[in-house]
Amino acid sequence: MLIILPIGLAIGTVLIWLRPRLRLLTVTSPRTSPQFTLNMLSIMAMAIPIILFQHLLLSATSELRKVHTPSDITRAGYAKYYSVEEFAELKKYASMRFITTTANKGRTLVHHQYFAMPLIDKSMFANNHFAEDTSLTFMKLFIEGNFPLVWACREYTLRIKKKANTREKEDKFIAESKKDFYERGFSNVAYMDRLGNNKLREAYRKTIGKEGGQQELIILDAQFTPFERRNDQKLKWTIIGSLISMGSLLLVFAIFTWDEERLQVYENKNRIW
Repeated sequence: MLIILPIGLAIGTVLIWLRPRLRLLTVTSPRTSPQFTLNMLSIMAMAIPIILFQHLLLSATSELRKVHTPSDITRAGYAKYYSVEEFAELKKYASMRFITTTANKGRTLVHHQYFAMPLIDKSMFANNHFAEDTSLTFMKLFIEGNFPLVWACREYTLRIKKKANTREKEDKFIAESKKDFYERGFSNVAYMDRLGNNKLREAYRKTIGKEGGQQELIILDAQFTPFERRNDQKLKWTIIGSLISMGSLLLVFAIFTWDEERLQVYENKNRIW
């Protein structure tokens, strides 16, 4: 809704109110029709700042919920950010997934290494008669159908130019990310961000490979910077994105010119569609 609603409102505003006014602009080239470009720039100029500021406001106003164990997350109700004091470090049983995407119009390769670890109370191992064998205790959780609902996840990325890509760089990135994860895991995590429906959550869900039955999985993205600095980059990119989107619409007035005939008709209160 944070994305769909602003876009829907922007489209409605442009089609109902702004479109007749945009048709008063034209270009000198007879082969170019500016209407679609003008409509899209107008929608972007309205929707993008609203979307960015909504996400910034949601992040800025969300509190950090401190819980003692992962099971407290489901008992105490859901929040945006969590700090889990104590949990079982099961990084050797974490699910892994490696994919490669492209960016910069295909000129850049982005390697992603995902790790997803079930977030389970330490007491489930300490009080279990399988406690001397962690692997048996872990397997018992899945065999009995108690599929973990809370998962701690983290992502490693490597961006390289497509022409510079080699198998050695890819293998080195995979080996180094695995080494770092198995050595550090989530031991120095500052807080965890509960993900909504976005691409990162879907990537983690595919890494886990299974849903939690009737209940939706709680997927937490591990953050290693202080909680107080969570909006440092968001504020900067919110301002930059808003200025770019609104500036692009203002730029059209330096490119397009007024159609004097249509302007005269509009001034005479004859709506032009």
